[in-house]
Amino acid sequence: MGRVGGHHRLGIGDRPNGAHHFNANDYNLLIQMVLSDQGVALGWDHLVSPLVQRGQLVRPVEQEVVLEETRHYLAFREDKADDDALRRFRSWFLEQSDIALAA
Repeated sequence: MGRVGGHHRLGIGDRPNGAHHFNANDYNLLIQMVLSDQGVALGWDHLVSPLVQRGQLVRPVEQEVVLEETRHYLAFREDKADDDALRRFRSWFLEQSDIALAA
């Protein structure tokens, strides 16, 4: 008789083909997997620090990655370029990003 939904804790060496690697493009799913003892992940400090403070996650090292040359893009339909609401949002977005609006 087979087992459905069983959970086994195996060490890397106990796995049939060595280490298993999982890639996810859903950050929430990834963090939930870590919270369920299903692996480890790198987390954005501003998103995981509350979990670390509550003891749900641990920060195993003090090193951190600082991204200095990140880019943010604002895309919109050309036919909406003169829309008042879009113009106000675009100005606010650029102000928050500390970017001067090209004349």
